[in-house]
Amino acid sequence: MSDHWEFYFTRMDVSPVAILVDMGIAEEAPREELSQLVTLRISLLDPDEDGLPGQNEHETLDRLEDALQDGLAELDAETDYVGRMTMDGLRVMFYYTGDADEVAANLTTTMESYPDYQFQPQTEADPDWSRYFEMLFPSERDQQIIGNAHVLENLLQAGDNNEIERDVVHWTYFPTAETRRAFEQAIHELGYQTFDQQDQATGDNSFSIGFSKVSAVDFVTINNVVLELFDLAEEHHGEYTGWETSVQKG
Repeated sequence: MSDHWEFYFTRMDVSPVAILVDMGIAEEAPREELSQLVTLRISLLDPDEDGLPGQNEHETLDRLEDALQDGLAELDAETDYVGRMTMDGLRVMFYYTGDADEVAANLTTTMESYPDYQFQPQTEADPDWSRYFEMLFPSERDQQIIGNAHVLENLLQAGDNNEIERDVVHWTYFPTAETRRAFEQAIHELGYQTFDQQDQATGDNSFSIGFSKVSAVDFVTINNVVLELFDLAEEHHGEYTGWETSVQKG
């Protein structure tokens, strides 16, 4: 378990999914000695219309999660809790270990102290940690949303009013001048203005473009803006790398 955890929302088919994931552990994954996966499926007591826990259930689930960790800490078998996903009235918790049977039995013992909850532990071999990377670890698109949340948090701490429209600057990088030019034409049609271009950026995408547009930066607005630009950059074989803006108080 690392100190770098992230929480984000995504979608699976049409259902909203809330994911908490240990991002930092990806640097050492997969761990050869922890090749078995135990997933613990817990049915929510009172999910909301999106299939996610209601406000009153959050505290109970947090206590349950802590209790599960405390139980595992008593085992000799090393276990990495790498995250959870919640959707469709179900919370699924992911544990990698070298002794799946012992971990599953320990989780079951803890869950019996919460008799209101229906649960089911499942075990499988997953030496490549494919479940972690494919189900929990955020895609590049999801990482943009996570990055947006961090920028907005910094702005909020500086006293920003995110509903105030202001100039928002974006950066994108491309492998050729031609792909950059085609992208520039596309963003001009969306009302963006180019203010910078460089041809000597480092890496494979050495042709950069900086562009801007006046916008609010509330969570919904900036996510819609960023994801549109992220997808547009991909269509033109480029890489969207982020945005910045000034603090607006009022």
